[in-house]
Amino acid sequence: MANLTVEVGNFAPASHTPKDSATALAFADFYRSAKYDAVALSSRETGFGFDLWRQAASDGLPVLAANVFRPGEKRSFLARMLGGKPKDEPVFQPCLIREDRGQKLGVIGFVSPSAWAAFKDSTGAFIYQSPYEMDDLFRRSAKRCDHLTVIGEFSDQEADSLARAFPEIDMIVSSAIRTDAPRTVGETVLVGTVIRGSNANFVDLLPAASDTAAFYQNTRAVLDASVPEDSTILQMLSSAKQRISQAGQK
Repeated sequence: MANLTVEVGNFAPASHTPKDSATALAFADFYRSAKYDAVALSSRETGFGFDLWRQAASDGLPVLAANVFRPGEKRSFLARMLGGKPKDEPVFQPCLIREDRGQKLGVIGFVSPSAWAAFKDSTGAFIYQSPYEMDDLFRRSAKRCDHLTVIGEFSDQEADSLARAFPEIDMIVSSAIRTDAPRTVGETVLVGTVIRGSNANFVDLLPAASDTAAFYQNTRAVLDASVPEDSTILQMLSSAKQRISQAGQK
C-alpha cells in the first residue's frame, strides 16, 4: 500500500509562552524523527510567527506552505524595464513528490486564510496568495504525480470549494474538517483529523488503478508516556516532555 504520513496542523499550543514554544518544537522534533512526509501550518502554528518554523524547516522538518512568499529583491530601473518585476520567493517548500510502491505521491501544503489571519505581522515582510489563485501549481503538480494530496486548515466549505475548483486534487486532508468520516466532492476525497492532543495521524493511501479514487486509513497512534510500553515513539515523547519541563523552569 502506498503510504503518506502527514501532520496537517493545530498541534502547537494556543498560547505562546517560552514553554509553549518548547512544546511546539518538541512536536516538530517528533515529526522529524518519525520521518513524517509533510507538515502543514495551521492557526496555532502561525500564531508563533514564521521564524520558529523556518528554523524547524532548516533542521529537517518537512514544512510545506506553497502560498507564503518573501518579496523579490528590488532591481535597477533598467532591469525592471527589461525583465519585469522581481519574482517573489517561497518561504517554505511548496510541495513534494515521492515514489512509493510504484506510485508517485504528490503533496501540496497551504497556509489557509484562517491560518494567515492568525499570523500577526505588520512589517510587510511576507506576501500571501490565496490557494484558489494557484491554478498553475495544481496543474503542474498533477501532471508530475499519480495521486495529489492537499494539506492545511481548510473548513468544510473551503475544502469543498477547493475540490470543485481543482478536480485534479485526489485528497484534501484538513485539521479544520469537523469529522473524520470521509466524504467526496466529485472524485476528491475530503478527510478530517479532528482529534488532537496526544495522537499522531497517519494517512495511508491506495490510489485505485482505474481512476482517481483512493482508499485511505486514518490511523491514530496514542502518544501517551503514561502507557507502560517500551517503543521508539514513547521514548521520543518522553524526551520531548523532558524538554518542555525544562523550558517551563527557566
